[in-house]
Amino acid sequence: MIGVQPVTAPTTMSAPVSARAALDLSVMKMEQDGERAKGDANARLIAAAAEVQLTGKGGRVDVTG
Repeated sequence: MIGVQPVTAPTTMSAPVSARAALDLSVMKMEQDGERAKGDANARLIAAAAEVQLTGKGGRVDVTG
């Protein structure tokens, strides 16, 4: 079971998390994941463009769409 600790484990006092704070955190994580995905896609595009310049292969591919 997740979150179950043995009786001998020390417990810590933590502030309760409000639903609003949990939702804000979830939205921020989704935005961060989206930005990371965009960055990965841009890195792949740049790598592909560099390969075209080095090898000349795929030089007529339209990447503006």
